[in-house]
Amino acid sequence: MWKRVLLAIGATLTIAALFEGTYTLVSGEPSVLTRRWIHPRLDAGFVRMGMLDEERMAAAALTEGPFDEDVDPLVGGRLKAGLDRLLLQAATRTDRWGQRVRAGGRPEPGAQRIVVLGDSVAFGMGVSDGQALGHRLETWLAGAIEQGDPPPAVWTVASPGWNTASQTRFLLNHLERLDPDLVVLMPVENDLDDRYFVNGFGHREGFVAEPGLPGMGVRDHVKLFMESYDRRAPLSIKKAHLAAGGRDVIAPALLAGHGPESRRRWGAMFGNLSELRERLTARGARLCIAHVSKDTFAKAYGVRLREAGLDIKRTILVEEQDADDTLGYDVHGNPRFVDLCARIMAGWLIQERWIENATRPLPPHEEAERRRGTALSAAAASAWLDELLALQLRFAGPTVNLRDATGFHQIYSGIASDGGLGRYALAALRQRDPAKTLRVHVLRLPATDGVYPLSIALHANRTPIGVIEVPAPKAGEELLTFQDVPLPEAFRDQAWIDVGLEASNWIVLEEDGVSRTIACRVALELR
Repeated sequence: MWKRVLLAIGATLTIAALFEGTYTLVSGEPSVLTRRWIHPRLDAGFVRMGMLDEERMAAAALTEGPFDEDVDPLVGGRLKAGLDRLLLQAATRTDRWGQRVRAGGRPEPGAQRIVVLGDSVAFGMGVSDGQALGHRLETWLAGAIEQGDPPPAVWTVASPGWNTASQTRFLLNHLERLDPDLVVLMPVENDLDDRYFVNGFGHREGFVAEPGLPGMGVRDHVKLFMESYDRRAPLSIKKAHLAAGGRDVIAPALLAGHGPESRRRWGAMFGNLSELRERLTARGARLCIAHVSKDTFAKAYGVRLREAGLDIKRTILVEEQDADDTLGYDVHGNPRFVDLCARIMAGWLIQERWIENATRPLPPHEEAERRRGTALSAAAASAWLDELLALQLRFAGPTVNLRDATGFHQIYSGIASDGGLGRYALAALRQRDPAKTLRVHVLRLPATDGVYPLSIALHANRTPIGVIEVPAPKAGEELLTFQDVPLPEAFRDQAWIDVGLEASNWIVLEEDGVSRTIACRVALELR
């Protein structure tokens, strides 16, 4: 019996020692256990077993990266609280919630409260606090307010790497504190992406992947376009795309809205939006939408917003964003362009009569008048989208093979430009004729690479359809092989099938200074 008691005491002391060491390493001070029981005079108050927000912020500040993980996992990563550093060469400060510090003074009593909601575009990556869109909007609006009345106060609720789910969730978590009268949402193409993950050093590293699915981002399409399409697509195909409508006809699978995963993400995005509008309306607040430019995403967004039954006022700030509008070393807007967008946004909000006591005219702004965007009518937008979708269908098919860039735009994520499968992948295959099998072409790695035994689990529209075993190639054996997997009859009449692949093993491959995981190289074909 005494042995059991001594073992229990020993286990308890070991756990306490581990807690003390970990806490002290992170926070730089003795833990509550130490202060309370070993040094009782250090802390005669309430015993707590967790770090205060201030202590956690101080610990996070010791890492070099600018990012932190929000308490709410549905928000994901955000910028660190109390940040004061250069981001894209611009001085940037954040408040205790990791949001951009208001450059203006303390809001006057009774001031109208406005929130600009979004990702790095709304945040103003690459411009300083005083040049950010939120502050510039506040400045422009102040000039329109009747003398003696309080000018509006604008808060920026945004973070690089956020999608619509992150944005709306964070705002809803802080709705009581911010108490907005008006929210201006600034959606961008990568709102359909997975939100970014933040690693232990505070760096934005990759995407949070749902188990069994790859992390997805429109940025993957750009990489494939440059590394696969530009280099490997036959000239005849490129000419056909150009004649039909350019890059729009090979829009990324995530944006196109054809495959089930794309449709699901559009629906989820508008579900988040619907919840936000409902909560704001219950508080007597208004939600509106401002797109930076009239790009493919903005036009498709408007059509699908109406299809979702959401009647939310929208505007297009400029017709087109030019290369001269960017930072030059990055695609985000430069200070001149951000100020232009703020001026146009201010004019629109005043024109809609949403700004209280805005009786004074804004000063003339030639560029704002010349470049202000014009929205398509509902009928024109629907006709445009129908035509675009029809064109996209012409160039979408049952095959993805990056040896000649066939179907590169049908890859959601997870397949590299050389066909490499890392851990997970997802691609949308279009059935032109009812298919009975999925053929997976596999270019195996040499047997000496250590990836074997290897198997690949296959999914069709999130339903498991089989597992293929990939044997290690024998000496002198051809590395290229294929395996056929029967398609369940339920899938044979579906126009699109999202094919998922999940490798059981992989190795790390380093090329030109960049490391990635790879299990094999693949091509997909419905037959």
